[in-house]
Amino acid sequence: MLPKVATKLCDELRAPAKLRSHLKAVHDLAEDILDGMIRVWPDLEIDVEAVLCGAAIHDLGKMKFPGEIDGPGRRHEDEGAAFLEGHGVPPRLARFASIHTGDKAVTLEEHVVALADASWSGGRDLDLEIRIAELLKSQGIQKWDAVQRLDEILGKARVSPVGS
Repeated sequence: MLPKVATKLCDELRAPAKLRSHLKAVHDLAEDILDGMIRVWPDLEIDVEAVLCGAAIHDLGKMKFPGEIDGPGRRHEDEGAAFLEGHGVPPRLARFASIHTGDKAVTLEEHVVALADASWSGGRDLDLEIRIAELLKSQGIQKWDAVQRLDEILGKARVSPVGS
């Protein structure tokens, strides 16, 4: 189930079923990734609420640019955070709309949302996984152990069929 803030925004913005489905798939995968990471590293310092909300709202900026729901475009990233803030989303959560591709991600939370978005249909982004492993080093986790564990976590996670 999506966080209330996401469900409320989807309803207010009249998000189409295709976008809602994508947000749910990314949210569910982010939840699986988090569950796996916390199981492997019980002392992991990560803002679970931010990851789950971020994953559930990351593409709602597309409602400002409806052509990007079914087609290419990155304007929803450039203006997504401001758009969501204009709809009452706190900046700490709205930021996920502008950083969810990974190239702008800085924090562990941002990278996990980017990983879920990159992997929701079964794809993988090894560079992103390695960047997460690098971030985990600051929490005393060995880089290559983290890469291996992330591989295992993603192997067991829920992914959606391509095109859903």
